[in-house]
Amino acid sequence: MNTMADFNNCPVCNKKLNNHFYSFDRHVEVAQYSQDTGDTAHTVLRSEPIAECCSSECAWSSIFSGLAERGIKHTGGGVGPIEVCAKCGGPVDMSEPHVSYVYHDQTLEEQPWLSSITVHYAEGLADVCVRCDGDVAADELNLPEPVEDGEISAESQTVA
Repeated sequence: MNTMADFNNCPVCNKKLNNHFYSFDRHVEVAQYSQDTGDTAHTVLRSEPIAECCSSECAWSSIFSGLAERGIKHTGGGVGPIEVCAKCGGPVDMSEPHVSYVYHDQTLEEQPWLSSITVHYAEGLADVCVRCDGDVAADELNLPEPVEDGEISAESQTVA
């Protein structure tokens, strides 16, 4: 978790960041769908900030340039269960690990014994399939290891 000592300057305008900041983040996440209630829960397996900015304006500037650099369209993100990849246009199974790009308006609250972040607003920007985001590690995906001929070894398969 970040502490104020970790905060530097806004990457867009170079203004010093404070406890209330805006971020452009990359999440590896999985959605769980309840057939009983119709509710959806997203579990973030990994989160990494791409940019932490002083204002919403600076964050959106960083978002548009950051998505463009990655070849990703701003599609708004979705809740699934199947969404369209913002890079290749293929399917994204939201119930499997996938990458979501997200905007946050948040405040870091620090106490001597605890630091926490309160998210005031979050917005999905784009969902990307694992084929298009090479940064998704196999251990995050919990995928079986392929053997030399491309088959999946019996030892690496898991049974539910």
